[in-house]
Amino acid sequence: MKLEEMEKEIEKLAEIEDYLAKRDWKDFEAVVAGIFERHGFSCEIRRRFKVKNKRFEIDVIAVKGEKLMLIECKRWGRGRYKKYQLKIAAERLKEKAKLYLEKILPAQKEEKRYVRAMNALLLVVTLCEEDLLVHERVIFVPIWKLNSFLLQLDELDLPWIKLTPCS
Repeated sequence: MKLEEMEKEIEKLAEIEDYLAKRDWKDFEAVVAGIFERHGFSCEIRRRFKVKNKRFEIDVIAVKGEKLMLIECKRWGRGRYKKYQLKIAAERLKEKAKLYLEKILPAQKEEKRYVRAMNALLLVVTLCEEDLLVHERVIFVPIWKLNSFLLQLDELDLPWIKLTPCS
């Protein structure tokens, strides 16, 4: 489904959460990437990579100038043990991000892809609002707050990861 078609359906509904709760995870990732693109980011969805015969995937990679965002999309509903699950998701994102930033990104910079990226941010976009906002440098943002988060991005004190420049 195209982003424009999704937006038309969302406009008919009162809440983006209601719309996305009825869609699959691919639509959730597409909406997240679409929001970033509306803010001038270039996005790659479902970036797969392999390190030492182990496969990894980052749901969305968004780049704008010197900013690189590594994003996991979690459309889980409300429920027990959510805080624990989110902490596990944050730990997994940190592991994937470390490998991506150390092993994959330098090669992409050499081939002039993401060459200007100097700061990275780890983000988990959730379907529902959670009381967990940050866990070990990973930011949690509910989908319905993502637009305002991106509008305030330069004003917020966030745990950016400084990247080494490509030589």
